[in-house]
Amino acid sequence: MPFAWQEVLWKAEWGKYFGNDISGHRIVDGGLLSNFPITYLVSDDAEVVAAMGKQPESSHVLGFLIDESLPVPGSDVVQEAFKIPPQLSQIDIKELEFVQRISTMVDTLLSGHDRIAIDAYKEFVVRLPAKSYQTMEFDMSDARMDALIAAGRAATQTYFDSH
Repeated sequence: MPFAWQEVLWKAEWGKYFGNDISGHRIVDGGLLSNFPITYLVSDDAEVVAAMGKQPESSHVLGFLIDESLPVPGSDVVQEAFKIPPQLSQIDIKELEFVQRISTMVDTLLSGHDRIAIDAYKEFVVRLPAKSYQTMEFDMSDARMDALIAAGRAATQTYFDSH
């Protein structure tokens, strides 16, 4: 997430990356390219191997997908604490048509590749409920956090029970 996480300057003492000296290069979070890069752990495609190296043969890969379409049980009551009172905002920017169009385009741009990978490797994916939770909601209440953690534990248990 640009502007949220600072880039890292590659240091010479870290060595070469696949034989290339990238000292001084800026390394950024790849979340804009792929927020769920499970393909890079299981694929043997030439372009993946070129970037990541040959992966050992293993079926021990598990991806935890934060699924914003799945509701978090108990979050309805907890969600009220996170809402901004109407008097603090005269315009809800999310309601502007222009903002909705840009948001939809960005979502498509950023998640299209991930959706293909999630469908292709669904047997390796645990879907963690996160509906109504914000990506950078760092100040959530303890009750809200507890509901999210409980939902994640339940989803993980359900995954393992069915595999």
